[in-house]
Amino acid sequence: MTLSITSLKKVITNRTFINVVITGLFVGLIIVFIHNEHLDTELVKSTMSKANVAWIVLGLIVTIVYILLEGLLYVVSFQAIGADINLTSATRLFLKRNFVGTFLPAGTFTSLAFFGDELKVKGLQRSQIHYGSFLFLLASLISVVLIAIPAIVVLLFRHQLRSTEIIGLATLCILVCLLVYTGYSLIRQTGLPFRIASIISPSFAAGLLELRAHPFRISRFIAACATSLLIELVGVLHLYIAMAALGIHPSIEAALIGYVIMVIILSVSPLLHGLGAIEVALSFVMILYGYSAVMAASITLIFRMFEFWLPLLLSGGAFLVRKGNLVLRLFPAVLILALGIVNMYSAFTPAISARLVLLRDYLPISLIRFSTPTVAMIGIGLILLSWFLFIGARYAWWIAVGLSISSLILHLTKALDYEEASLALITAATLLYTRKTYFVRYKALFRLRKRKITKQVTDTRDATDIVRNFGNSSLDYFKTYHDKRFYFNDTRDSFISFATSQHYAIVLEGAVGPNMDARRDLVLNFERYCSKQGLGIFYYRVIPEDLRLYSPKQYLPIGEEAIVDLTEFSLDGSNKKSMRNAVNKIERNGFLFKTYLPPLSEDLIQQIKSVSDEWLDLHGHSESGFSQGYFLPVELINCEVLAVESGEGKILAFANVIPSYKNGESTYDLIRHVRNGPNGLLDFLIVKMIAYFRQKGFKTLNMGLAPLALVNPETMNEKIIEFYRENFKQAARLRGLYEYKKKFEPRWETRYLVYDQTFDLLRFPMVLRNVSRVK
Repeated sequence: MTLSITSLKKVITNRTFINVVITGLFVGLIIVFIHNEHLDTELVKSTMSKANVAWIVLGLIVTIVYILLEGLLYVVSFQAIGADINLTSATRLFLKRNFVGTFLPAGTFTSLAFFGDELKVKGLQRSQIHYGSFLFLLASLISVVLIAIPAIVVLLFRHQLRSTEIIGLATLCILVCLLVYTGYSLIRQTGLPFRIASIISPSFAAGLLELRAHPFRISRFIAACATSLLIELVGVLHLYIAMAALGIHPSIEAALIGYVIMVIILSVSPLLHGLGAIEVALSFVMILYGYSAVMAASITLIFRMFEFWLPLLLSGGAFLVRKGNLVLRLFPAVLILALGIVNMYSAFTPAISARLVLLRDYLPISLIRFSTPTVAMIGIGLILLSWFLFIGARYAWWIAVGLSISSLILHLTKALDYEEASLALITAATLLYTRKTYFVRYKALFRLRKRKITKQVTDTRDATDIVRNFGNSSLDYFKTYHDKRFYFNDTRDSFISFATSQHYAIVLEGAVGPNMDARRDLVLNFERYCSKQGLGIFYYRVIPEDLRLYSPKQYLPIGEEAIVDLTEFSLDGSNKKSMRNAVNKIERNGFLFKTYLPPLSEDLIQQIKSVSDEWLDLHGHSESGFSQGYFLPVELINCEVLAVESGEGKILAFANVIPSYKNGESTYDLIRHVRNGPNGLLDFLIVKMIAYFRQKGFKTLNMGLAPLALVNPETMNEKIIEFYRENFKQAARLRGLYEYKKKFEPRWETRYLVYDQTFDLLRFPMVLRNVSRVK
């Protein structure tokens, strides 16, 4: 397969290709530098190994201070526009952006587009997030210019300033001036940058109006610049410490010049934060100040450990330690499996004789001999445990912790195998850190514990009374269905409706009770109850106002409920022309809208069952429950039914009305039609239903959930959900459901799934399917 000239040109001119090539050249500079300077890498390694531990420890402490100062810079940058975030959130934001920015083109700038969603949770608006991040960047660049000035003065007096440094600094100064002008234009909403922003993103420009209510605090921005300047001085200190750690006379001037050169290269690097170019340039600066090539390279590597590698490692850790992280949930099971294999291998390979001789001077030979077969047996046990740890078994976790600690001790008593002991220590520490993710209860290791969850006749009666007194949702009707279990508080004036499957309790929406405090207490007690029962928990279709009840759990938007304003809905207008024509045509053809009050007759039940069966067959559906009803005569006989009939009295479509306990809201459950009904049959039914409910004094009509429909997807998770709904055949029916309800111009209200761990999301579809299955 040949590559055409045109294709080759596209590849060469591609921005990503150019960035990768430039970065490859940067990294290649290291090889050239080593070759030209005749650098002995083994000698560099030997020199670094002799570094003063006290200075290295000080450098590590300063790195922690550096990271905290970066977090503080976010805090004061956001304070400049009247927005407050705490230091913990700000530091986590820096670490995540630092990690992503390492691998992005122009990562220092482009990383600012990521992880703003975490600040939304803190109540910040999108425009505030953009501006706070912009001020963070602007303060960072201003501080670079400020610290570069004395360095440039020193180089001018020493006649060591080359054209490369002059061009780099001039470019940086121009960039800072442009950013200052852009910020002024956007804040004041005048000038070319603001006009460009208005054209590219009108919603962003409109959001700028929100900032007018928050006056720009120049004192806080000056504090941000001062904080950023302090960060630069910390960088200089890091380079100074790297010199001192190697036992040579450190130079403040060399540290200042070297750091400024490094920052200038960093500001224009395409990828990997200048990896390669910075190492070469900084080593060259150190050589100019009289250090040997070996010493210069050693200084550079220690400095980069402080400023680049250690922050990058901690930045990666910011993703792993996030509550509910999927990798961290699965990692212990992998570690246990690896430790088991290592134990087996260690038991059947010869010990290092020198270590064994040393050990015999301190431990009895019987203990040493006992340790080897015991390590092998523990290895077998760990391998078997890995599966039970994977599925979240609590007792497996206890045993795994014990065996990991035992492995730690026995590897040391077997033959001072500190390498294997280190793995055991890491495994035990990881298990302790993730202890809350293991909740599945077993009576014994291989026997699942049976749960006693009973339901009394009085429970249904009490739950129904609570719903009548305190219900405020269209889903409350289904919370007393026969497929639910109930958890009451001690006074039995609040309850939670749930079902169980596969070690999980799935709660329908949330607690029903007299007030927020009662519901919050009930949720806490229910959490403790499920923990004792070995059950994880999902809260399904939670309203936004109730999310605070479940903090610090995670949540995910799962769809939108369509709420039609009955007082505003009309068939007037060009956008309703097709619906209006269909409704009028059905009326002209003699079809009628009829209402049937309960109790329904047996004959009517049979008629609508025939319609229901035909609808199920037509769409390939099966009945499902939990968050909705299904064709159950014992329930339907007590419902009001709205139907469309032919002139001969044959029912062609129907909907059964159910109570919504939200004030002024009407709703329905089943809405089904025959196979060969006239076009617009459901439109006719819903339009007449809207008129009927409006006449009865209702203000809104809840048309139910459109799953996976998100009206304004903003977060990464929401965009993934929207992409799936729009692009996969399996989601075609859901997309059609959303588009159909959209015709009635509803108000969309987001509904959420609340859960503990990201790993739980993998189990949720199966759990929901099981509890929704009609038995």
